[in-house]
Amino acid sequence: MDETQAFFNKSKKKLLSAHSSYELEDYSSAVSLSYYSMFLVAKALILKKGVKAPKTHNGLIYLFKVHYIEQDDFSYEKYVYLNNARIPRLL
Repeated sequence: MDETQAFFNKSKKKLLSAHSSYELEDYSSAVSLSYYSMFLVAKALILKKGVKAPKTHNGLIYLFKVHYIEQDDFSYEKYVYLNNARIPRLL
């Protein structure tokens, strides 16, 4: 399994955990896990483009915007979701 696929698989596990947390009314964990699921998908997509993933969350979100929003057909809304999801995770 390549690194890109590994990040997609980790993302799926985080999303399933987020759903479980939500069902248990553990909303803080659900928000955090949902963000990390989106973050891992963005990281996988950056790697798929052959771009080295940066070490920071802000850097990765920026690269996602550059390579997928500005250069590809992804809607700007996807970037907004990822960027906005980062904020509650920090609270």
